[in-house]
Order: sequence, then C-alpha cells, then structure tokens
Amino acid sequence: MLKSKAMKWVKALRSGKYKQTKRMLYKPTTTESGPEGYCCLGVLGCISGFKNEDLEFAALLEDRKDTCGVRWGDGSPLNLDGFGKRLKFKVKGELKSFDSLAEANDKGVSFKQIASWIEKNYELL
Repeated sequence: MLKSKAMKWVKALRSGKYKQTKRMLYKPTTTESGPEGYCCLGVLGCISGFKNEDLEFAALLEDRKDTCGVRWGDGSPLNLDGFGKRLKFKVKGELKSFDSLAEANDKGVSFKQIASWIEKNYELL
C-alpha cells in the first residue's frame, strides 16, 4: 500500500469520526442494533470513496477469506504461515495474535491500536 494512502487510513482510524463495529464493513443505525459503525476495513472503504450503502451490503467479514492484503517478505499470505508471523496486539492486557486486521478488529483490538500497526507496517499491505 502506498504510504500516503496508509497514512490517510491511519488518520481516519484515529480521528474519532468513525465508530467501531464488528463483522461488517459498515453497520447503519437501527433501533435494534444501535448506532452506525465501521470495521477497520470499512473505514478504508469509506475514505477510498465507497458509499455506505455499498459497504453495508458487502459480505460479512467472518465469511471472507482475505487477509487485508498482508503478505510476508516471501510473498506468502499472512494466515498460511504458522511460525509466529501473526499480527500481535494487546487486548485487555493480554498479548493475542490474529490472522488479519479484520479478525483483530472483530476480536476487540481498537482502531487506535490498528492504526499504530498500519503506521509501522504499511509496506506489508
């Protein structure tokens, strides 16, 4: 990913403009499910010009097999390597590892933590 695009994404994740949600790129406000929200990939879609309606009808993240484009230096997808090359974040004081940014988002990693990872590792995206 180009550094300029990654830093725009980082800025958006840290802005406080986007509320975080899980398992969907975008969740509209409804009385049953609460306020509007985005996953970290939904924020990327939003700043890339996708409309909320387009994001809303995208597949649930749990059904997706992508890894947000993350690959290691040898070109292997992040989620296929079982030798400790996973994304690591502290969640509630405990170090946890994830296969993708989408999974990290869905398991409680904050936008600010995801933004910091992107800032340091944008060349992997």
